[in-house]
Amino acid sequence: MNKVNDKQKILLVGNPNIGKSALFQALSGQFVEISNYPGTTVEILKTSLNEKTDLIDTPGIYSISAENDEEKIAFKSLEELAESGKNNSFIINVVNACSLQKDLFLTLHLIDCKLPLILVINQIDQLEKQKQKINYEKLAKKLNLKIFPVSALTGEGIQDLKDFIVSETEVKANSFQSFELMAELGKLNAEINTFEKLMLLEGQITNTEKLNFKPKKSQIYAKRRERVDRVFNDLLEREVSSQHNKFTKQLDQILIHPLYGTLIGLGLAFFFLYQVLGVWVAGDLVGFLENKVFDKYWNSGAKWTVAHVLPSEIIWLEDKTKQARFISQKGLIFNSKLREKLFNLKVLSHAEYIFSPADLIDKPNEKTNLKQNFWSSIGTILAGKYGLLTLTVTYLLGVLLPLIWFFYLSWALFEDSGYLPRMAVLADGFLRIIGLNGRGIIPLVLGLGCVTMAVVTTRLMSNKREQLILMILLGIAVPCSAQLGIIQGLLAKTGGLMGWLIWLAVLLMVLFLCGFLANKLLPGKPTPLLLELPPLRFPQWKNVLNKANQKSWFFLKESSMPFVIASLVITIFQVTGILSLIIEWLKPAVSGILHLPKEVALSFLLGMVRRDFGAFGLLDLNLNQIQVITASVTLTLFVPCIATLGVMIKERNWQTALGIWLTSWVFGFTIGGLLTRVLEGLGY
Repeated sequence: MNKVNDKQKILLVGNPNIGKSALFQALSGQFVEISNYPGTTVEILKTSLNEKTDLIDTPGIYSISAENDEEKIAFKSLEELAESGKNNSFIINVVNACSLQKDLFLTLHLIDCKLPLILVINQIDQLEKQKQKINYEKLAKKLNLKIFPVSALTGEGIQDLKDFIVSETEVKANSFQSFELMAELGKLNAEINTFEKLMLLEGQITNTEKLNFKPKKSQIYAKRRERVDRVFNDLLEREVSSQHNKFTKQLDQILIHPLYGTLIGLGLAFFFLYQVLGVWVAGDLVGFLENKVFDKYWNSGAKWTVAHVLPSEIIWLEDKTKQARFISQKGLIFNSKLREKLFNLKVLSHAEYIFSPADLIDKPNEKTNLKQNFWSSIGTILAGKYGLLTLTVTYLLGVLLPLIWFFYLSWALFEDSGYLPRMAVLADGFLRIIGLNGRGIIPLVLGLGCVTMAVVTTRLMSNKREQLILMILLGIAVPCSAQLGIIQGLLAKTGGLMGWLIWLAVLLMVLFLCGFLANKLLPGKPTPLLLELPPLRFPQWKNVLNKANQKSWFFLKESSMPFVIASLVITIFQVTGILSLIIEWLKPAVSGILHLPKEVALSFLLGMVRRDFGAFGLLDLNLNQIQVITASVTLTLFVPCIATLGVMIKERNWQTALGIWLTSWVFGFTIGGLLTRVLEGLGY
């Protein structure tokens, strides 16, 4: 028999948002997602506590059913535990001390299934802040369970729980069941276990040959809720509320108020997304990293290295007015004197390198005597303007990584403070019109940081329909932070405040239109927002930093390979001339539909690789106000970048990704063409 199957399994089971993942980390010493927002733990997480024991974190559930993805995964794990009954495997049922009465419903559900478990009451530190106490001894006697009060974040009580787990004390199922339920279970086939009997009685499974009764789920659930209320009665001891509790309650009411909460949300979004990400990070930090670090050291070093072994033309300034050029058809390694001369002149840090005529694709008036052949093409692919060693590395580490890290840092502050669920409550009414519920605000706001990252987080939605609607909105109407920052600067410089307001209004209208159409055309209805508001609290910096580090690393692993492949394809198109043909093909559409100069065609093409590349290409063009507004709107609505497209294929399939990609073409050019004609007609 496989040794893995003989290991003891300990399952963490509990409601969403009660700190199971935090407890998993505290027990195992390994970092996992710790979140105050339901739905973040979608997959089972497992680690080995020792050679004999596996600790498994299951998704958050409110009851043992199989109605959504989280419940199906948890149901499967519990079913396997009920069927095995070996090696002292048991459940650690985690409940929240601040919402004990609600959480105990799942506890009684597990007891009714005759599953071995212990009860861990988490977040006792928050209960103390609310000046409340739980009589743990009385609760243990009522439930006939071993109880461990803990705080996974502060570490209180964790060592006692660890000691119990490693002691290998046998955990047995208890008999805290109602006589009425036991009588109903006794009527069923004696050959099946209690778990399967209860699931049959509740209508969760129907795979039986003689199912001659109607499921009684509603009656059983109602009786179980009554039992919870009886258990909880006189269990909680309260003290006089402190000023802190009064303040947090008042703040809570303000944050979910339709008017005040919306204004606060808009203010926070503006500060963190525009000021922090757009100005300080995308503008100042990324600008420094690109210009002072990567361009000066990494890119120049990569180009210098490639020029040693492959053909190149090196251009540098000998003085303020005189430009010097040198063409090497074989590489500098074959000309030691020139290499030494260039090194002594410090050409390495400020020279311009051309590896093939294809490098001049955006400079049609410049020429080079380099010949286009296999080796010169390799040079362009490796170290050209869009090369694998230059653009790809700079983008991933110098641009994307700081943006992603600071965005996740900001996001972790919202998560750990308990603000995200309140944002979801505020947005629920609007999002229902476009086929989503309040949870959909999370990926939409994340998309303003990075659309690629936001596509991954669509997994938190309850079904495939809602995930697809979100993916459509992200692919068409949501700009990433890098593109957003450049467009803001362009509009502020040329379009003015009115131009910015027009851009924003068109973007919001398109987002609503896309969501409304998707909601009408796709079969199904939005699921209700079932959400518990966690207490407001100060985030712990250790947890916030861990989340930013972990998520950033996960994102780089998810998106790096698609972007490398995309860069490789673009550079191959560049050296084979296909890229130039595509640009020529785009020029009539750009000039005829959008009334923009034909040079903007390159911006659209580069926008396919990375959205802010397209916007950046507009900065060097002489455009009037209408053209700036039209170009900004069209580029924002234009196709998602290659990295996003790759993640869409991974999350769904290539047909869906291609459909969104083509739809964004239609929306971008149609809306842009209509907008420019309206503005021209109004004499803007």
